[in-house]
Amino acid sequence: KTITLKLDPRQTRDPFGRLLVYAYLSDTDNVNMSLVQDGAAYADRRVNHPLAEQFEAAEAQARRRRRGLWREITLDRMPAWRQHWLQEQKKGTTEP
Repeated sequence: KTITLKLDPRQTRDPFGRLLVYAYLSDTDNVNMSLVQDGAAYADRRVNHPLAEQFEAAEAQARRRRRGLWREITLDRMPAWRQHWLQEQKKGTTEP
């Protein structure tokens, strides 16, 4: 199959120098989104990008449906960046 890579128009690299791209199997089939929807990947909140809101919604749906990695995930099995993000979220919800 042909895969098309599309650069983020606002920012081509993250703070670590990694290339930021969306992978498409067709003009509308976003592979990145499919992975998140299926529970095979996290919605990475470290970089703000045009599809961030949609990726977060797809992840929330995968969590609710306990798809893929959400079936039996525990905090200690999550990547360090995600553990840190969750801790920051928890702090934000408990502070006045």
